[in-house]
This record gives sequence, structure tokens and C-alpha cells, in this order.
Amino acid sequence: MAEVKEIMAVPNQIVSPKDNKPVMGIVQDSLLGVMLFTLRDTFIEKELVMNLLMWANYNDKFPMPAILKPKPLWTGK
Repeated sequence: MAEVKEIMAVPNQIVSPKDNKPVMGIVQDSLLGVMLFTLRDTFIEKELVMNLLMWANYNDKFPMPAILKPKPLWTGK
């Protein structure tokens, strides 16, 4: 059981013990997601903006929406 917990522990598997370098990197899915998210015609709603700001530890004022009517929408930028 202890061996399974050690092998399956993601924080222990991120850094290679050989040369102390990360073994994980950006992959095509995340790179494509970031590119699509920042396109000019991508708009997101308040709930998603709030989640993104929470995960990014954003402590400044809440950003103003790019579009106000018919409902407030923010850009991916």
C-alpha cells in the first residue's frame, strides 16, 4: 500500500530524481486551449472569470467586462 501511495503521488513524480528537472511540460492540448482562449472573438461569462481569477491568485480589482449588454462578457485576454 505504501509503495502504491508513493508511486501514485503526483507531486513526487513531477521532478526527476536524476537531474532535478521537471518531467512534465506544456503539451499540445494546453497550448491549443490557451491559444483559443485568447482569440479576439472569445468571450467568457462572469462565473468562469471568477474561477480563473481565483486559481491565478488575482488580488486586484475585478476587471470590467468588454461587453455590457445583453449580458456582461469578458475577453480571454
